[in-house]
Amino acid sequence: MANFSGHWVNENDSQSLTLDLVEDGAHLTGNYCFITNNGNRIDCSEGNDRNINGIIKNNIGVVDFESTFGGIGQATISIERDMLKYTITNSTPFVNANMFVSEVILFKKSVQVSVKESSAHKKYDADIIIRSATGGSLIFSQKKSGGHYDENSHGNAWGKIVFSSKNYSADLSWDDRYYVENGSSELSPSGRYLIVISVSGGFVEFGDGTSEYKDRAYCSVVDMSNGCIVSDWDGWACSYTWTGGKDVLASSEEADADIFDFKSARPAINKMISKLSLLDTTEARNMLRCDAPSRENINKYQQLARENKDNRKIVQNAILSFLYNCKEESLINKKASLFSAPDNSSQTKSYLIPGDVFNVFISSQT
Repeated sequence: MANFSGHWVNENDSQSLTLDLVEDGAHLTGNYCFITNNGNRIDCSEGNDRNINGIIKNNIGVVDFESTFGGIGQATISIERDMLKYTITNSTPFVNANMFVSEVILFKKSVQVSVKESSAHKKYDADIIIRSATGGSLIFSQKKSGGHYDENSHGNAWGKIVFSSKNYSADLSWDDRYYVENGSSELSPSGRYLIVISVSGGFVEFGDGTSEYKDRAYCSVVDMSNGCIVSDWDGWACSYTWTGGKDVLASSEEADADIFDFKSARPAINKMISKLSLLDTTEARNMLRCDAPSRENINKYQQLARENKDNRKIVQNAILSFLYNCKEESLINKKASLFSAPDNSSQTKSYLIPGDVFNVFISSQT
């Protein structure tokens, strides 16, 4: 007789798949959390919501699964030699989300580590997930242990953090840092912001041939609505906390306490004073999350695409996505030439003819 109830896991370096199933007579329910594509695709139920529902017939579970990306798929479940075999018979939600999930997955039963949970925090086996009312989640994975990791983080060190929402997922990790989190960090009063603690360290060599390990702690404020790293500081700012029931970081609850204006540090492409060609990929991706292409900054992003060849593709894709979603349309009623710049000397060989429809995203008087 099959026993489907329990916590089932399938993990490797590129993915973390978990099932939590409850068998009740001929009914089978539960939830799943699939993290794939090296952390870039995350499909996990909200809180304790059940996203698996089905029946058991002849020791085979036949279930529907509801993806957070939208859509419902189907799978069959069976037990073979103490392993749970999960066979996906309709993978449409994963295909539409560009999420790679094998057709047949083998799970082993695991005893889930219990932690204090709230509506904002949940732990899936080795990973910690912090959820926000804005719809975003931050996943801490790739647990670190031993040596300086245990000394500085008390066993709560992680090598990777990934932001996830229904729209997209983004790796927020820095290669030279690890992240400290035990699942108890508090979101800002509105639920929009989260303080993330990270540590960067290494050995310093001295002239006498000896070396000593040195590290530095950083505190980053993450916008949980889009994954933007709003600010990234070390030192005194890391001791500040959410104060007064508002999204305000202060040194204490006192009226004359120092305030850390983290929002003023939010990256904005129009405020950049350094050369755009010097922006690295991590910075460019964060800029696009913090300050998405719009009518106000499209010219600056076009400049970034021209001057920064390393990030040209991701910037051009963001620009095209913005243009595609522009809703204001206009109809051509006579042949019109196209220009590469707003002056008469920049006329190209291309043109529009009567009946052509185009999107308008910036207009000006001539």
